[in-house]
Amino acid sequence: GRLDRESSLTSFGLVGLAVALFLIPSIPGWDGDPDRHSLAVVTVPVSIALLLVYVVVTWYALRSGIGSPAVVVAVIDDGVDFSHPDLAARAWTNPGEAGSLAANGIDDDGNGYVDDVHGWDFCNDDNTVHDAGRDGHGTHVAGTIAASLDGQGTVGVAPGIRVMALKFIDNGGACGSDDMAVAAIDYAASFGVPIINASWGGYSFSTALLE
Repeated sequence: GRLDRESSLTSFGLVGLAVALFLIPSIPGWDGDPDRHSLAVVTVPVSIALLLVYVVVTWYALRSGIGSPAVVVAVIDDGVDFSHPDLAARAWTNPGEAGSLAANGIDDDGNGYVDDVHGWDFCNDDNTVHDAGRDGHGTHVAGTIAASLDGQGTVGVAPGIRVMALKFIDNGGACGSDDMAVAAIDYAASFGVPIINASWGGYSFSTALLE
């Protein structure tokens, strides 16, 4: 995520600065190996420059914000594990199936999907958007997008938004059809979700997906 990249930049800058401090004694006027002089002369300003870049990037990230909970991204993939601590607070919730309606076995909002609280599994035709051990890619994608900024684990690009989980892929060959993908896209559109992550593809052209 964005903040992870900033942390990596900091680490790189600090490592470079440490190397520079090791090489400084070789600059004329210091006792040391003069063969290291040119490397030290380059490393010191480059390390300082990297640290300055980090300060600017951090300032810009904080100024830009972390995204709004009103923004929803539909992850159409192999499922999302919302029990993961980095994603537990990032799940989109269907207002028509929330609270006491979440597990009553009724299609309360009348959209054709029973208890679709956080999305839908178009592969198995149920509301379980996570099947243990079978949805690593979708969970990874969701984390890259929106893993919470909570001082633990990783951080997503927009840790303040919500993720709608729409599963249509599985390890077996029975899922992953164009029809399932189209149904997932239509589902997201029915809730007015403007952003869809679809990091998958096929070997042939699909008229159904085009339309």
